[in-house]
Amino acid sequence: MANKRAPRVLVVDDEESIRTFASRALRDAGYDVVMASDGPDALAIVEQRGSFDLYIIDLMMPQMRGDEVARRLRQADPGVKILYFTGYSDSLFT
Repeated sequence: MANKRAPRVLVVDDEESIRTFASRALRDAGYDVVMASDGPDALAIVEQRGSFDLYIIDLMMPQMRGDEVARRLRQADPGVKILYFTGYSDSLFT
């Protein structure tokens, strides 16, 4: 039986505790996880390592919002899978 590659996930969040928690949970579930501390860091990682199977991106970050990171990722690969998360959900729907 051939070994199947673990899905590669890039977790992007400016808060270290959230990055660490999400990464640990995903690794425990069998994913290959890389962490980025902000949007520019995420884009640099993708440029160096290539695309990922899934991007989990904080929507509200100081240097570059998550939707801008996603827009740039989609320019290179329109089919990317992106999951947003945020601690600012109350302000998203007002």
